[in-house]
Order: sequence, then C-alpha cells, then structure tokens
Amino acid sequence: MLQAAQSLMEELKLVVQFVVPCFPPDYKVFELFFKNYKAAVMDKVENYVEDMEAILTKDPRSLLLFNAFAETCHRTLAEMKLED
Repeated sequence: MLQAAQSLMEELKLVVQFVVPCFPPDYKVFELFFKNYKAAVMDKVENYVEDMEAILTKDPRSLLLFNAFAETCHRTLAEMKLED
C-alpha cells in the first residue's frame, strides 16, 4: 500500500518535468495533478494508519517502511519547493 503511494510521489516528479511544460501556466496543470495525487496519497496513508495496529502486530518493520515513505514524501515536496 505504501509502495503505491510512494510511486505516486515519484510520478509527480515526472509530471513536473515532462507534462507541465507542455501547457500554458494558466491551465494550472501542476495544481490539478498535485491536488489529485495528494488525495490519492492521503487516502492510502489514512488507510494504513487506520490499520496500523494490525499491521504492526503482523510485521513490526512496517513502522520503518512508513517512516521511509514519510521521508520520501517530505524530500520530494522539498525538491519541488512544496511543503503542503
């Protein structure tokens, strides 16, 4: 589940690099992608947090994966100069 959210963060970098330049700024393509990617990532994170107790009971290492995911999100947003 977290891997899917992490993949979305990586895809957002590609959107910025290859898709956004293809449209005029007033189309606000980045804002559209960011809004939708953020909703998808937050949905996955919320589901994960809701099931965290059960997940940690099965595999305590999941907490490390979640932390790595959070760091990746923070780093990606910082690289794009976004801190939302």
